[in-house]
Amino acid sequence: MTTLSELNRCDVATFIDRLRGIYEHSPWIPERAATHRPFANETALKLALQAVVTHATEGEQLGLIREHPELAGKAAVAGELTMESTSEQAASGLHLCSADEYATLHQLNADYNAKFGFPFILAVKGPTGKGLTRRQVIAAFTRRLKNQRADEIAECLRQIKRIAEIRLNDLLGVSLEFGPAIMQWAETIAAWSDADNAADADFDLTCAYMTPAHRRTADQLRDWMTDAGMDAHIDAVGNVVGVYRSPVPGAKTLMTGSHYDTVRNGGKYDGRLGILLPIAIVRHLYLRGETLPFHLEVVGFAEEEGVRFKSTFLGSNAITGHFDLSLLDQVDADGVSMRDALTAAGHDVARIPALARQPEDILAFVEVHIEQGPVLLQRDLALGVVTAIAGSSRYLVQLTGLASHAGTTPMSMRKDAAAAAAEIVLLVEQRCAQGQSLVGTVGQLEVPGGSVNVIPGACKLSLDIRAADDAVRLAAVQDVLDGIASICAERQVAFALERIVDASAAPCAPHLMQQLGAAIERAGLPRFELLSGAGHDAMAMAAITDVAMLFTRCGNGGISHNPLETMTADDADIAARASHEVTPRATDRRLYNWAIIQVQEKDTGGRLLFSIRAYMAILPNMDQIIETLVRSSPSFFSQNILGINYNELRAIIYPRPSYQSFTIPKRNGTVRTIHEPSKTLKIIQLKVLNFLLERSSPLKPAVHGFVANRSILTNALVHCSSKTQHVFNIDLKDFFPSITFYRVRGVLTHHPYNFSHEVATVIAHTCTLNNSLPQGAPTSPYLSNLVCRTMDRDLTELARRSLARYSRYADDITFSFRVSKTSKLPAAVCSVDSDGDLVIGSELHDIIVNKHHFNINSAKTRLSNRTRRMEVTGLTINRFPNVPRVFIDRIRGALNAWEKYGYIDAEKKWQERVTSAATLAYEKKPWKRKTRAGRVPALKNILWGKLLYLRMVRGKDDLVYTRLAERYNAAVLTATSAGPFSAPKLPVEPVVRDKETALDACYVVEWYADFNDPTIGEEMPLGQGTAFVYRELGLIVTCNHVLEWNGEINNIGITIDYENKYLTNKVLKLIQPGTKKSWAAKVIFRNKQMDFAILAFADEPPPHRYFAAMDAPIEPEANGMLVGYPAWKQWALPDFNEQKVLNRTTPHAGMNSFTITGAGSIRPGNSGGPFTDDRFRIAGMAQRGAYMGEGHDENLCFQIMDDLISKYRATLRIHVAIPPASGA
Repeated sequence: MTTLSELNRCDVATFIDRLRGIYEHSPWIPERAATHRPFANETALKLALQAVVTHATEGEQLGLIREHPELAGKAAVAGELTMESTSEQAASGLHLCSADEYATLHQLNADYNAKFGFPFILAVKGPTGKGLTRRQVIAAFTRRLKNQRADEIAECLRQIKRIAEIRLNDLLGVSLEFGPAIMQWAETIAAWSDADNAADADFDLTCAYMTPAHRRTADQLRDWMTDAGMDAHIDAVGNVVGVYRSPVPGAKTLMTGSHYDTVRNGGKYDGRLGILLPIAIVRHLYLRGETLPFHLEVVGFAEEEGVRFKSTFLGSNAITGHFDLSLLDQVDADGVSMRDALTAAGHDVARIPALARQPEDILAFVEVHIEQGPVLLQRDLALGVVTAIAGSSRYLVQLTGLASHAGTTPMSMRKDAAAAAAEIVLLVEQRCAQGQSLVGTVGQLEVPGGSVNVIPGACKLSLDIRAADDAVRLAAVQDVLDGIASICAERQVAFALERIVDASAAPCAPHLMQQLGAAIERAGLPRFELLSGAGHDAMAMAAITDVAMLFTRCGNGGISHNPLETMTADDADIAARASHEVTPRATDRRLYNWAIIQVQEKDTGGRLLFSIRAYMAILPNMDQIIETLVRSSPSFFSQNILGINYNELRAIIYPRPSYQSFTIPKRNGTVRTIHEPSKTLKIIQLKVLNFLLERSSPLKPAVHGFVANRSILTNALVHCSSKTQHVFNIDLKDFFPSITFYRVRGVLTHHPYNFSHEVATVIAHTCTLNNSLPQGAPTSPYLSNLVCRTMDRDLTELARRSLARYSRYADDITFSFRVSKTSKLPAAVCSVDSDGDLVIGSELHDIIVNKHHFNINSAKTRLSNRTRRMEVTGLTINRFPNVPRVFIDRIRGALNAWEKYGYIDAEKKWQERVTSAATLAYEKKPWKRKTRAGRVPALKNILWGKLLYLRMVRGKDDLVYTRLAERYNAAVLTATSAGPFSAPKLPVEPVVRDKETALDACYVVEWYADFNDPTIGEEMPLGQGTAFVYRELGLIVTCNHVLEWNGEINNIGITIDYENKYLTNKVLKLIQPGTKKSWAAKVIFRNKQMDFAILAFADEPPPHRYFAAMDAPIEPEANGMLVGYPAWKQWALPDFNEQKVLNRTTPHAGMNSFTITGAGSIRPGNSGGPFTDDRFRIAGMAQRGAYMGEGHDENLCFQIMDDLISKYRATLRIHVAIPPASGA
């Protein structure tokens, strides 16, 4: 890990080298930034690097963009990415893409490069740094393909800066204290929406006043406030109020907060950020026992947007005493009054007037809010201080002219309402361009009942004028209203005005602005001020107290009030830190009282450890004094971090900490000793762990053990590549016992902790037993990673120089190589001698054994190649991470015994086998040895755990897992119904896996209508085909030609399309013969060229299954199954026709298809049906039979289906909750 101090001190060449991986293959960026050293903090360094990119020439910027790899492109597939890019793309699971996802991304990459001339750039670790989903990546790709080139260049540069920010955090060990929690909380409450669309990962967020989603959000906010140490409640108007009380008698109140309701289809952070951020700050204070000289009140205002009752600022107006009680009689679109809505939610409307606060009790109101605009984004600034909240005037304008014939009415005689509206729009634009902070918008424009050949007789439009200065705003409003009157008089059009909003501007208090600006500068950012054009609760609060606002950067071009609204965890964190800086704390008094008792502390030898007076003299603020005391004084650390008197702590850890030791047998016949700390000691160790984690810096990407969001699976994925030829596994012998007390103490005295020798000694004694880390203590895993950090750094560098991949999971070390011959293995890592024996490289041995003092377990050191099974942490990686075959065979064997003999007998046989396994060879022993208590675990528990493990490794919709899990669930059901028995069920995706379950995912498509073309005649066309549920969208796919009818009318050949304008009384339905039921359907999307269509249930969908897709295109000579309803007769079950694939073709429109044997297999009615492989996974869709004159029967490949679906995914707004088939 690199420190900022090192970067400030080193020479330019070293500076460039240390930052080489931050901006992809662009050393000129750190080279130019080096001239601005020294940097005050990490934020200043980030800004300096970003400024270099911003002020670079266009050619340099394009060069930087082109240095980045494609997402899931050729370099990724070949494993040729930098380590940083590999880790980032893995965070989004791009290395786990299915074949159709790879095909989609490949096409998107090609389309994007063709349009813009450079690769698509996206910070795939996303706003939170944890990684976007593949669906989110593809959606962003699709959306940005519509951008203009200049806009896309700017967006690519912003994404590159975000990538660099994340990489720099990793390099410098920057730990975000507030941001991750804020982002996670926002995600949690964003999942609750009024819209019935929870099945869609990108569903619309709508949270209107007093709806179920609104009330659930309020309850959660109250719970979070309570957990953060606040007295919390929900008041009579629905505001969520939390108060962090001060011990100071007569203390006043500092208020903060924002609203938690949303617009329709809104964003996650609008309003809610201003509630969650102060909760995070209060939690920070509470956990550290810090108090304030005033009460801190966080308010989640119940309503600000006016979505349900068309009345804004209900929550804040109640607090200020300006709630209009007549609004209680307003009704929503369903006729429900506000009074009834509040009463139904359990609120007493009679208590609303009592909510008003007294101005003399309030110090100020400070609101943090996402900007909802692009200003901060374009300036590369995370924060801005608001100068004022613009006043707003809103009107609805109704224009009434005369509707008349467009062809017969002369221009001079028209009373055109739309023409008058157009002139008004131009008037607003011209007048509002004359003021610096003045803006005007016509956001709604409607011609009711308009027709192409009728002059508009009516028009409705909205008018919104805002300005920071009320006098400027009102003058503009008057000019526009006068202009409307003049325009309408000249055009002989009547007009009517309805004033909706007239809100005064709210200037922010200068002294609060000054404090916010100073806090931003201390955080390393330049001070920047801007106007808020949007209305906020602070505007209402300005009626009773001073207000201030802090804006955070809004991503995605500044989009807000939209699902695309976004921000980053880094921005949330720095906003919280700046806000925390502004909050004056009572720490001074707490520290002063403590200092009176203990002015200086000495060790047992009488040496002076620290002097509080000295710290007060040299440290600028109380935070630094407290932090220094924590790191320097054992008694202060014990009292304030562990919550225990130091003398009590000494009694617990000296002379020997309290543990209970026991052994468990290993599969190799030896035993593992576990040391379990006593309850009191474990609580102390957990507090130590939390303290260390809060101040930790990120571990190397190569480390996968004991790290959040990493596992044996991610460890295996590092080495899983088609180009991996050799895998070298090393095991560290006696891993935990090798990490001694002295090594733990030593690492704690260095960055990032820098504890004094005395405090590090106390922590090391607390976390070790018999001079080493005990296996069983909660602190041991993290401390082991901490001790191994320098070894991981050295081994990562060795792997880089050796063109190898390196990873470590606890004591398991793995290197992988792409050389096919053992003679070309890097000798520094390993080699094979002339006798064929494996030799550990001298440099590797020196790093592990001599430099870092671990021992290598030679019995577990092995080298494997692609011709054998290559394993990493127990998973095979030859094709993809997978469990060994024997693992699945054992599950099948146990299930067979359960099904054949019943659970009791199967359990007995299992117990006997485990008991007798002690003498078996290692590879023949069953999974589980005896437990700590000497008992053999129950078979049902073993199966449940092993199947969940299989699901984690192979995926939730894997057919092997699905079949085994359903067998297990069926066995549990049988055992439960037979007598006293209980066992947890396994989650099973409703995937088609055989002929029986295919009935739940395959439908007859039938449509008919009345056709009456005056020029041709009458007919009742009837169309029929097959459709099936395809997993990508949860919707139903079929052929486009199924929605066409070919026939003759009065001896005239004709094709009638389902959307023909002469069709009336249309009926489209999906029929499931197995249940003899049918459901109305609707057409979602059609592509005639590719003969592809998507359908959906018109109403609530029935329970059904879906077909999963193959991992790769089906190969010639492969066996498959054609499923469909050829020549369907009522209630006939589908036809399952076994076929063999002939070849792949591009018969029409240049699309990828494949043909099957048996010309004529695809008969009328079969079109749109699935063609599956022998595991019932989709290979393609039946399209054209030999009877249509194309030779062999032709099927559309599933990759093309996925491509068509992905291109239109962003435009689909179908949000349906699809229940699984019963028994799934």
